[in-house]
Amino acid sequence: MKTQLEEQQKKINERMGKIRHKIMVMSGKGGVGKTTVSVNLSCALSLMEKKVGLLDIDLHGPNVAKMLGLEGKKLLSNGKEIEP
Repeated sequence: MKTQLEEQQKKINERMGKIRHKIMVMSGKGGVGKTTVSVNLSCALSLMEKKVGLLDIDLHGPNVAKMLGLEGKKLLSNGKEIEP
C-alpha cells in the first residue's frame, strides 16, 4: 500500500516528466536577484512564444506575484491543479 507522500511524489514525477525543459534559479544567499532573474527570463521566453510556467518556492516570502502585478489576485483551480 502506497503512502500519501508516495502518491504525491508519483503525481509530481508524472507531471514534471511532461515538461521537456526546466530551468532552476538558485542561490545560497538572499537578496541577490533570483526572483528578478526568474521573472525577466520567464517574460523573455514568453515573448519568444515559448510556453512558460513560473513557480516561486521562496518559503520566506515569495515575490513573483508582486513583481508581475498579480498580488492579491485569485488563483483559478479546476479542482486538481492551478490554472495559469
